[in-house]
Amino acid sequence: MSYKPNSEEYKIGDTWQFSDGEKVHSFYLQGIKNDYLDDDVSGSLGHAVSDDLLHWVELPPALKRGKKGSYDEIDMWTGCTVEHEGKYYLYYSSRKDTNYLGNTISVAISDDCLNWEKYENNPVIVPDKRFYSQENIKTILTIEEHPRINNAECRDLCVVRDEENGVWWGFFAARKPADECNNTCCIGLAKSYDLLHWEQLPPCFCPDKYDCVETPDVFKIGDKWYMLCLTGNQYGQRNPTYDPNLFGNITLYAMAERVEGPYTECFEDNVAIGSMYMSGACAKTVLHKGKRYVFYTQSMWSGDRNLENTMSYPKEIDADENGKLRVNWFKGFESLYTEDVFLREENAYTQGKWGSLYKWCFEDNTVSVNAKSDMAIKIFDVKAKNFVIETTVKRKDAVSTGVIFDVLGDNLYWENRVVLLDYLKNEVWLTRARNYPKINARKYDFEKDSYNLKVLVIGKTIEVYVDNVLTVHYITERNHGKIGLFAERGEACFTDSVVHKIADDES
Repeated sequence: MSYKPNSEEYKIGDTWQFSDGEKVHSFYLQGIKNDYLDDDVSGSLGHAVSDDLLHWVELPPALKRGKKGSYDEIDMWTGCTVEHEGKYYLYYSSRKDTNYLGNTISVAISDDCLNWEKYENNPVIVPDKRFYSQENIKTILTIEEHPRINNAECRDLCVVRDEENGVWWGFFAARKPADECNNTCCIGLAKSYDLLHWEQLPPCFCPDKYDCVETPDVFKIGDKWYMLCLTGNQYGQRNPTYDPNLFGNITLYAMAERVEGPYTECFEDNVAIGSMYMSGACAKTVLHKGKRYVFYTQSMWSGDRNLENTMSYPKEIDADENGKLRVNWFKGFESLYTEDVFLREENAYTQGKWGSLYKWCFEDNTVSVNAKSDMAIKIFDVKAKNFVIETTVKRKDAVSTGVIFDVLGDNLYWENRVVLLDYLKNEVWLTRARNYPKINARKYDFEKDSYNLKVLVIGKTIEVYVDNVLTVHYITERNHGKIGLFAERGEACFTDSVVHKIADDES
């Protein structure tokens, strides 16, 4: 379900999705792990299709890069797919060996969304020197001089239909002339009436505080327009958002009254998806059967410091009454449940040394404990490889509460994982008892006494949802052990605590 190409030889990069009404197509960057350019699949755009957003069928590559010396001679990069009057348009970032970062955008056209022909007059967007940097316009970047890298970026096109005005708007990662790096990055704007000829306009998003914003995605919720962009420490700046925990890949969002912008950051905490690690790249949304979903590329370091990538599971995306974006639990997961095991007294595990021996009380569907000055852990005789553990947590006066899983052996010197709601720090943690390292974390304002906590654990993927909103996501190798509840320094109770098991072949 966490999709990647069938061949172990190929890696997956950025992805984007397109709905044909019944199925969702996913297009993605595909390459050999060692980037051998003599393989014609390396650097291509992969293609897969799904009818439930969870199980994907791999199709032949949609497009392959051009011959040496052509406008798209090296790996194709990120784009988008749209349909108009029975024809499909697949945009991609076209790259030459002389400009590694990509400075043109091209398109292919199809009658069936399967067989694609490159447009004869590609590329269709080249930076307009009135607004954007070109190869002969240099500005100071945080990257040292490199023969294959310059600052003439023009890539990652997102195309949106404006039905009211009968026009298509294009949003792309670009650079504008400036003296400092964080003043050069912007999201460029273009418009078209036929999807082939594009008029470029001044940038629609100029944050002037990030070293890069890229892979834009634009959509409407209610009466507001939203733009997602990728940033993070990897581009050169340090701690670019309100949350010091988020220094890996960060998907921020900006808002506008009109589709064409200008877009501004309206909230200090304007992070839709964030991580301490290089996971969560290229968040893209798709409107499918009346709901909007978001996917991104999730990553885990493997041997030789290579990133092992997969496409994320889907999430629903909406906005609250104040206009803040929320990345939410995907209800389709519930179709995967094979067995529900409730955490009750009859399956409590009484042996082992997992903390102070506080008394845990069981009454109907509620488990409670008063861990006066220490941690209290209750392990249950429940073990699963793939599962969702769900509970409603009432903190009372505990300083943290949560769940523990992947518990090996009979004490806390063995492997385990803990998800903590830390009410003192106002953070959600993924950690490990007994020494509690900060494996991954994100700020969260705990203003209530009671929260619904869901922890999705499938294969290498761990996702944490508080009141159905995604907080922490992480990819890691796992051992499969017992499951339990956690409280620290105070009284807490857990209601309707259940482990939803998922078949082991779902990974």
